[in-house]
Amino acid sequence: MPRLVVDAAHVAALSGFAIAQPIFDLLASTAHFFGVRGSTSTEIVVFAVAVVLVPFFVALLLEGLVGLAGEAPRRALHLLFVGGLLALIALRALKEALDPPAGPLVLTALALGIGGTLLYARVRASRSIVSVLVPAPLVFLAIFLFFSPVKDLVFPPEAQASLAVQNASSDVVLLILDEFPTSSLMNADGQIDAARFPSFGDLARDSTWFRNATGEHEGTHAAVPAILDARLPERGRQPSFADHPQNLFTLLGGRYRMNVWETQTHLCPTDLCRGKGELSNSFVDRMQSLFEDAGIVYAHMVAPSSQEKRLPDVGTAWGHFRRVADRGARFERTRFESFLDSIPRTGQRPTLSVAHILLPHGTWELLPSCHQDITPDYSPGLVVPGNRWGDNEWLVAQAYQRHLLQLQCTDRLLGELLQRLRETGVYDDALVIVTADQGVNIEAGESRRSVEPEDPANLADLAFVPLFVKRPGQQERAGAVVNTHVRTLDVVPTIADALGIEVPWRVEGRSVFQTGHSARVEFLTDRGLAEADVDALARERDRTVRRKAALFGASLLDFGPHPELQGRHVTDLHILPILIPTARARVDGEIAELLRSLPENSDILPAQVMGSIEGLKAEAGRPLALAINGQIAATSRTYLEGSTVRFSAMAPESALHPGRNQVDLFWIKENPRGLVLESLG
Repeated sequence: MPRLVVDAAHVAALSGFAIAQPIFDLLASTAHFFGVRGSTSTEIVVFAVAVVLVPFFVALLLEGLVGLAGEAPRRALHLLFVGGLLALIALRALKEALDPPAGPLVLTALALGIGGTLLYARVRASRSIVSVLVPAPLVFLAIFLFFSPVKDLVFPPEAQASLAVQNASSDVVLLILDEFPTSSLMNADGQIDAARFPSFGDLARDSTWFRNATGEHEGTHAAVPAILDARLPERGRQPSFADHPQNLFTLLGGRYRMNVWETQTHLCPTDLCRGKGELSNSFVDRMQSLFEDAGIVYAHMVAPSSQEKRLPDVGTAWGHFRRVADRGARFERTRFESFLDSIPRTGQRPTLSVAHILLPHGTWELLPSCHQDITPDYSPGLVVPGNRWGDNEWLVAQAYQRHLLQLQCTDRLLGELLQRLRETGVYDDALVIVTADQGVNIEAGESRRSVEPEDPANLADLAFVPLFVKRPGQQERAGAVVNTHVRTLDVVPTIADALGIEVPWRVEGRSVFQTGHSARVEFLTDRGLAEADVDALARERDRTVRRKAALFGASLLDFGPHPELQGRHVTDLHILPILIPTARARVDGEIAELLRSLPENSDILPAQVMGSIEGLKAEAGRPLALAINGQIAATSRTYLEGSTVRFSAMAPESALHPGRNQVDLFWIKENPRGLVLESLG
């Protein structure tokens, strides 16, 4: 066999261990990566085969071309391939075993890669070992396609849509929001905070609010199908029609027009629902997206933990990670507006309108006006990897503030939905349901999304989700608040009950208006079942609500140390003169650039001002004030990021104007005469 072919096979073998096996292992354990994206069996097979075979052909081509210049250059390129792949293997192994800082991790991996390359080049036995490993990538491929959970996606069971025949006539509107804990809607008295969220208050007045509703699973891939088919999640089931052939769409599809906007699931059969999401892309576009996203996932696997925040987040969606990072929640806002436009006027044939929108899902960059803040991140308080909150309570409180600000945008969009339903004549006689798949936890030292069944400290914020049900004509009666424990599993039976029809398959939920609901919260996770008594869990949630409500004053921007300074003009305050500069603040580049020249009617605003502070007095935990255009816009505290002292402060949109915005930062000091400010330059 020619030396070139053997060397290319060696590259493919090492690539199998460095790239293919880690990717296959991860995606086999999270097969919903493909299911949520709606990847077809052909796309999965093409992807997997390419991951295994492309390295061989790339090495064969490049080494062959370089070999035209001589054997020595070709051999040098081959050893470069070998060394790079060995370094990747070492990088991943060291990160998983020790997770050292970036510098030592990379240097050690490079050293091991160089050492392994020298051994490969000089010791024939080592090359023989690699030759023995040449079939390994094909074994990895076979295991992935035929013996992992991905097999059910590659060889899906045949499923035909069996439509129920129904006589219902009321329009149905189901809005499924995402990462939305009930506690975020509530004021200190345990009621809907209609002052901050007037559209939810409007809906609550016309509907029944089930205050103690809970979701079914911590993951969207399982929680949303449970809403749509009233069946408990099962391990290995994918969010597709093939695995959920009996669902809300087949229940009403025999009579209803379908206006369905599924973003993370694919339960509506294609003969009923025209694609309004990613399925409309071409094969080439979908494959490009699949490879790009897999590459980003792999980069998270090998990148030093301290550098992962530089990569597109893979915790906010199941695909198009770079696009999500670039376009952020604006994409979901645009998608929601398209859904609104698609709602038809009431007619002879009723319509089922269903939308799953990733709001107020992180990364929490939408402002109450639904303009986007320039900072596309949760908060410096989120620790990556693991999606756990750090121990700095101030940073986590800032993240909670941003979550609520984005929820105010979500409230604004809900108001547009209610207005659209009224304008089209649908609202009065429609069945309108608003709920969410699961909540989110924003507590220092705890996980953002994962619940540990043995110690479910964050269960209250993960399990409790909003559930509003407006029955046809209910707006003619006063809204009600029900404390009975119900579940999102009950949505389809509730729709059937309100429409006066039967569900022709076994369901594990029941109408929220029936009796007999369990007082136990049972919340599924990928690690087991988390359980709690609903009354005890509700008391825990209500304590959290009261504690978090105390963070803010009259508004969500009335927040931080000495909030009484906010809104005051700098000229009205006592400013200490700068005798000897001891510290200097610097606003981060992209934010500073936008502050220097803010376009007219810009959709992106530098509302969260972030930066660093250098100098003798730079230390963590010090209170500071942010002034924009001569007026105190926010107060905050410094924090440490590595060895750098940083700051982050959220300003009101009203503080900004087109053109140049002057930014000044001050230390806040207390003396016998009251508060004084010391300029940071």
